[in-house]
Amino acid sequence: MFKPHEISSQYGTALKALRKAFHENPELGYEEHETTRRIRSTLEALGIETFSSGLSTGVIGLIRGAKPGKTVAIRADIDALPVEECPDNPICSKNPGVMHACSHDMHITILLGAAMVLNAAKDLLAGDILLIFQPAEETIVGAKAMLDAGFLSRFSPDAIIGGHVKPGIPLGKVSITPGAVMAAKDSFSIRIIGKGGHGAAPHTTRDPIVAAAAVIGAVQNITSREKDPMLPAVISICAVNGGTADNIIPDEVNILGSMRTFSKAQCAMFKQRLTGTASHVAAGLGCSAETIFYSSAPVLENDASIAAHFAESAKSLLGAENVLSLPGELLSEDFSCFAELIPACYCFIGMQTPGSTVYPLHNAAYFPPDDTIFIGAALYANTAKHLLENL
Repeated sequence: MFKPHEISSQYGTALKALRKAFHENPELGYEEHETTRRIRSTLEALGIETFSSGLSTGVIGLIRGAKPGKTVAIRADIDALPVEECPDNPICSKNPGVMHACSHDMHITILLGAAMVLNAAKDLLAGDILLIFQPAEETIVGAKAMLDAGFLSRFSPDAIIGGHVKPGIPLGKVSITPGAVMAAKDSFSIRIIGKGGHGAAPHTTRDPIVAAAAVIGAVQNITSREKDPMLPAVISICAVNGGTADNIIPDEVNILGSMRTFSKAQCAMFKQRLTGTASHVAAGLGCSAETIFYSSAPVLENDASIAAHFAESAKSLLGAENVLSLPGELLSEDFSCFAELIPACYCFIGMQTPGSTVYPLHNAAYFPPDDTIFIGAALYANTAKHLLENL
C-alpha cells in the first residue's frame, strides 16, 4: 500500500516545489503552455512516456505495467481562473488577474505524485496507468475537445477516476458517492434587440434595457414556479451588458447565464421554457430575443461498481470512518464527458484543517495546504492499483 507519509518522505520536497511553481504561474484555459511544458518535463524525467492531448495544451502520460492487464486512467485539470489572488496567501500568483482558485495546481501535483509512486512500482502492476492532464475545464470545453480529437481511438481505458480538493471536508477524509454527484451545466446568451434613441424621448424607442430587466425577472419563475421544488436545479443570470452613456437608450442588451440540472428531461424543459419566456416577454415590450446555448457538460454520474472499488481502496488507506458519501451538488465538471463513455468515479478530497477559515472555491483567498497532496496521491495510486487487480 502507498501511504501518505511515505510519499511525503520520499517525494515531498519535489512535490511541494511543483505545487509552488504551478500556483505561481497559473494559466487560463488553452493558454496552459508553460504548465503543459512543466508537466511533460516532469513525466519524461521519470521515464514515463508522454503523448499529446490532441489539443494545443495538455498532455497524457502512460505507465506500462510489467504484466498485461486492464488500463486505468486518472485525470487532473490544469487551467486557472481570472481571479486576482489575495496577497496574504502563503504562495501567490505572479500572473496579474489569474489565479489557481479552484485547486487545479493541487490536482496537477496530486496526479504527478501518484505518477511517481506508480512508476516506481510498475514492476508490480498488471496493466497500464493513463495519466490525463486536461486543459480548459473551467470553461467546460476541454474534456469534450479531447474526446472530439480522438482520445478514445488512441487510448481505451477500462475505467477512469478523478477528483477535486474540497473546502469544508476535513483533511484526511474523502467523499465517494455512487450515482449523480454533480449537475449538468448549460451556458446561454440572450440577445435582447430593441430600437435605441435619446433617453429624453423613450416613447420613440423600444427599450431593450427595460425588456432585459423583465426577462431576467420572468426567468426566475421557471425555477420557482415551474420546477418540482424537491428536485435540485438553478438558472443564474451572471452578466448583463448594454448601453454606453446615461442619455442613450441602446439598440440591444446581452445577457449571459447558466443553468444546472440533474436530468436530461429537466434540462430539455429548462431550455424550452427559457427560450420561450425570453422571446415572449421581450415581444410584449416591443423587442425581440435570441437565445443561444453555447456550451454544456452532462450530469456527472459515478459508476456504482467503480465507486465501490474506489471506496474499498480508500477505506483500506484512510479508515472507514474517513470515507464519506456526500449528496450531489449543483456545481458542474466536464469530467462528466469522460464518465458518459468510460466507467468512472469522481471523488472529493478533504483539505480543511482544524481552526482554518473555510474559503469557497473561486475565492481570492482560497489556498489548500500541501499535506492534501500526499493524501490525494496515495488515494489515486492505491485506487488505480486496486482497480487493475479487480476489474
